[in-house]
Amino acid sequence: MRTVILASHGHLASGMKNTVEMILGEQEALKAFDAYTTPECNVHDTLEAMLRQADGECVIVTDVLGGSVNKEAVVFAARPGVRVITGMNLTLVATLLTEEELPLDELVKTGIAEAQASIQQPEFVSEEEDF
Repeated sequence: MRTVILASHGHLASGMKNTVEMILGEQEALKAFDAYTTPECNVHDTLEAMLRQADGECVIVTDVLGGSVNKEAVVFAARPGVRVITGMNLTLVATLLTEEELPLDELVKTGIAEAQASIQQPEFVSEEEDF
């Protein structure tokens, strides 16, 4: 089973979890951590506790590359079965949850290829063409 941990500054993670579950239904493997929402917040300790409770492969999805939450999460990427992906978005999270049979490394390669394919230069349209 793949556990997906959403980790963000503020309430983005819990909001994303709520939105994903509105679309896909309750997701037992989806966890959310809203960093810095309480004065006693310790990102490292909270992520470590969440990883201990994870069953099998674990993906930590963070909000901002190079942000404090991402920097703390990356520390755990050296552990076997733990991956960190940044750029939290609805499509990414839903795909991680629904394509569990696909190995994570293959899923990431496919996602990158699809993203690159979708970035195309607009075709030039001459003024003479009908719209």
